[in-house]
Amino acid sequence: MQTDVNELIESLTELLEDGGRDVRMDAVRRLDEIGGVKAVPPLIKMLGDPDENMRQRAVEALVRIGEPTIEPLIGVLGDVGVRQVAARALGEIGEPAIEPLIEALDGDDREEYVKTVACTFGWIGGERVIEPLMKMLGDTNWEVQNAAAEAFVDIGEPAVEPLINVLENGDAYMFQGAAWALEIIGDERATLPLIKALDDEDECVRYAAASALGGTIDERAINPLIKALEDEDEDVRQVAARALGGTIDKRAIEHLIKALGDECDAVHWNAACALGWSGDERAIEHLIKALGVGEGGMCREAATILCEIFGKPAVEPLIDALKDKNMVVRANAAYMLGEIGDERAVEPLVEALGDGHECVRHAAAQVLDDETECAGALICCNSSGEIEDASTAALVRQLFSDSDEAVRGVAAGLLETIEQRSKD
Repeated sequence: MQTDVNELIESLTELLEDGGRDVRMDAVRRLDEIGGVKAVPPLIKMLGDPDENMRQRAVEALVRIGEPTIEPLIGVLGDVGVRQVAARALGEIGEPAIEPLIEALDGDDREEYVKTVACTFGWIGGERVIEPLMKMLGDTNWEVQNAAAEAFVDIGEPAVEPLINVLENGDAYMFQGAAWALEIIGDERATLPLIKALDDEDECVRYAAASALGGTIDERAINPLIKALEDEDEDVRQVAARALGGTIDKRAIEHLIKALGDECDAVHWNAACALGWSGDERAIEHLIKALGVGEGGMCREAATILCEIFGKPAVEPLIDALKDKNMVVRANAAYMLGEIGDERAVEPLVEALGDGHECVRHAAAQVLDDETECAGALICCNSSGEIEDASTAALVRQLFSDSDEAVRGVAAGLLETIEQRSKD
């Protein structure tokens, strides 16, 4: 009978290597039914199968076999092709895998391997994995530290007190990872230790504390974060401004307005975004200026706030921005007007088709492209509804020779609409 099993597994292994998808799936199913140690090697190989369903079925079979699969699975954690799937299988096997994984860490310090083990610990959870994860949190490789912090987030509530202990033990390097994990977990027990850390002598600790307090803004953190807006370190000031984003607390609003005058541009822009999320229209002017910031993330955030938080109230300032000296501001203002969709913007956008910079003309053309009929109607009628003279058509004709195809296309559509209305 044993010989029969060996031969069957050998045959199934050959099918895994040479068969089509349905054949391979049936082979995995048969290996799952056989189970036991002898089925482990071929199932391990299937963790690298290109078919996701096949990999999942192999994981399920290995998990059912249980402890005999632990050592083989640990053995392939260094294989880039299967490490994540193997880690998932170990995570589902759970506690029996913890000690072998801890022992395996002593013999391998490869970055990717250690990160994978950290991920596995996060899936397994429980108090036993906290100690080895703490060692990883103190690793000098920031990617390993980050993997440990993410694992603590997966563990959740059982990790809160140990992470708070990290905040209080004076290790500035570990503090940053612990603060981030606590921010994502969102347990209010971390608020007071984080507030206390805003007075730490190490600017990196103050920065991490302010950032974490912004994740789940707490009434108790408002005044300490306002104080941090005047920190000697500009990075701390900017993250404090960001942390106050969205609050409608009057104390914070006035201090954020003051921070708009900070000598550091990053503080200025973060204060503007913070005000914007709170809905204070005094932020609009500064957010429009942020449309010209080279940092893509800041520009995108400013654009999001202008469209989603303010909308119509931002239209007139954005129209004015079509004349801004910064061509990036002008181009992005055109896009924002398109997103908001207000008819007041049509004529200024048509005028922007004659801008001296191609990217601005292109932006205006893209916005007008789907609204040429509306645009033509608006620009060739004055307030009394009478048709204007031919100067508008002449202006549009000048755009036919533009280097940008989108501008030429929109110009043609506008002229057609104008001429048709003139005939009517």
